[in-house]
Amino acid sequence: MDLTVRVRPSDHCTVVQVGGDLDIESDESFQEILHQVLRSYSSRLLLDLGDISFMDCACKPAQS
Repeated sequence: MDLTVRVRPSDHCTVVQVGGDLDIESDESFQEILHQVLRSYSSRLLLDLGDISFMDCACKPAQS
């Protein structure tokens, strides 16, 4: 399943609703989408990951 991203600006933050598969192949494009949203809308984001069907560990930030 492909990655889908919907952006809904509001008064207090920008809601980014994500669905589908978030994996190593989609991670770089997803990061670019988030950077674009931050530049175009509010610096406050609410990520709605409720429609994610798969996320691999490559998308998880490294912990030190």
